[in-house]
Amino acid sequence: MPMYKPSTQKNHRHIVHKHLLPRFGGTPIVDMTPQAIQEYIASLIEAGYAPKTIDHIHDVCSAVLRTAVKWGHLRENPAHKVDLPRLRTVRPKCALTIAQARALVEALAPRPPLADPAWQLVEQWRRRTALTGGDALVFATVSGKPIAPNNVLRQWVFPTCTRLQLPRVTWLTCRRTYSSWAHEKGVPGKVVAQLMGHAKVDTTLNVYTQVFDGAAREAAATVGVELFTIVHKTPDSGEQPIE
Repeated sequence: MPMYKPSTQKNHRHIVHKHLLPRFGGTPIVDMTPQAIQEYIASLIEAGYAPKTIDHIHDVCSAVLRTAVKWGHLRENPAHKVDLPRLRTVRPKCALTIAQARALVEALAPRPPLADPAWQLVEQWRRRTALTGGDALVFATVSGKPIAPNNVLRQWVFPTCTRLQLPRVTWLTCRRTYSSWAHEKGVPGKVVAQLMGHAKVDTTLNVYTQVFDGAAREAAATVGVELFTIVHKTPDSGEQPIE
């Protein structure tokens, strides 16, 4: 558990104590069979748990059993052979285009969210704010306390999105936008995963990265140009086309 970041530890402990220990706390590790786990998954479905919640519970269970395999208590992870309910998208995911992000940032006050180069905005804000002590927060309430992230969204970001007729932007939208832009610019997935604090590249690609409209057509056109140069001879090359 200490190998995970604090937010992940908190989530895993909650799942272990609320779900896994009540069901499997008294079960010997060698009796953790695919059938036993599948029966538990079925009970969660019958109890009305969402597929995403069941997936999280299964992930934590699988992590425990994966460690058991690593330490020699099991030959294989029985959680790998379990069928899970199909994940469904509850609400559409979005990532901002460059034009949308520019419109949002230009319409917002300097407080949320910080643009590039960030230090210039921070310096401008420091000259405007009354809270300039060495231990003062960069952005704070009138009393100098931290601003709740959700209040930033409700008071500034959401109204601005409504005025600009943009989709409602959350902090997750910003992370998804960063990942999608990096992917479109050809930044290696592993580099993006490291920058975003993800242990797995799959998380970055499958959860956060969106394909923008026209990207597939552009990719097909790019590959098509390369294929065209191979299949068709050029007028000056004297080469025969490949059949």
